[in-house]
Amino acid sequence: MRDFVKVIFWYKNKKANKLGLVPIYCRLTVRGKRAEISTGVYVLPAHFSHGAITPLNEMLINQQKQLDLVKLKLNRIETDLRLKDEYISSDRLKDYYVNGFKSKVTFAEIAEEYLDKKAKMIELDYSIKNYNRYKRAVELINEFIVTGRKQKDYAIYEIKQAFAEDFYLYCRTQKNHSANYFKRTLGVLKSIIDYAVINDYADKNYLSNYTIKSSKQAPLKHLSIEQIRIIRDAKFDAMRLNNVRDCFLFQCFTGLAYVDLAKFSVQNIQTEASGFKWIIINRTKTNTKSTIPLLKEAEQIINKYMDLTHRTDDKILNSGVLPVYSNQKMNEYLKEIGVICNLPLDLLTTHTARKTFAMITLNSGKTCLDSVSKMLGHTKVSMTQQHYAFVDTKKIATEMQDFIFINQQ
Repeated sequence: MRDFVKVIFWYKNKKANKLGLVPIYCRLTVRGKRAEISTGVYVLPAHFSHGAITPLNEMLINQQKQLDLVKLKLNRIETDLRLKDEYISSDRLKDYYVNGFKSKVTFAEIAEEYLDKKAKMIELDYSIKNYNRYKRAVELINEFIVTGRKQKDYAIYEIKQAFAEDFYLYCRTQKNHSANYFKRTLGVLKSIIDYAVINDYADKNYLSNYTIKSSKQAPLKHLSIEQIRIIRDAKFDAMRLNNVRDCFLFQCFTGLAYVDLAKFSVQNIQTEASGFKWIIINRTKTNTKSTIPLLKEAEQIINKYMDLTHRTDDKILNSGVLPVYSNQKMNEYLKEIGVICNLPLDLLTTHTARKTFAMITLNSGKTCLDSVSKMLGHTKVSMTQQHYAFVDTKKIATEMQDFIFINQQ
């Protein structure tokens, strides 16, 4: 056996059976990690010393031969693994010894099959954006296996807590990823192992209960009503800036995510008998229905572009009424708008527009959490509460201005 694969025989304690015999175990140690194998050999403690049976009689000699055969079998398994250039660990040697030498499915194999099935469900259950997120997570895990663990691949059953902890350290120190980014990647890893368990490639997901502490939540970035007014009243010479400004404001007035803004059309507007208008649209991310009142400010923006004269710009991507550019271009042009309007640039992104709608409606005192959750198209109210239920300090000041606990007589 190679130096880094250590095999010794021992018995766990001096507690013997009724005949005074103790069971002998084989302990495998590979790179400091141990695994134990029962040999089926029982001897008197007095006949076992320094990992071997003292051959005092024929029976004891035969028992020592049994231990030698265990070591010989492990030696052959290790040799086969080396010839196939496969990863060697104490758990893998034990598994091959107990269950027979057969090929074991690896993470890369399962991940490829998993992604292949995800790809077939794009536009049915998954968006291309979500699929790419899964793909990037798999690429990062494979990179860690090769770079961080110095292995070509990893058997699914060997991915345990120690693997996850080392992966976390790699992501935070080597890749400079945030704790939240790691949590999302860990979720993908867990899903792939769950898939392996469901399809009988593995017996157990050792990471099912593994978690890390959540990083401190950053303050939610959103615009104030005053800042929205500054953007609305600004004058721009370039048509592209006017187009992007109006699309951004439309998001602020409706709470639509960029991907839903891009697919929005007048067919998403429904009018009640009373004349009240609604935007009814299925969220691309969750496939849940968003039901949003069409506010006058949002309707004015739609009416502004109904004649389609804005379509002279070939960078406009969508086929609907609103002049929507790519998400990258939208955010790029919003930074120009921020400079012209002298506003913080980190507030002007397509995603802060959605957050602005949520925060302003929640803090208006006129809409409850359930209503905002319905408008945002969240699957659960708890999701809205977790991400958006932060009360504006101005609202607190207004509400508490005349509050007193005890009337003074």
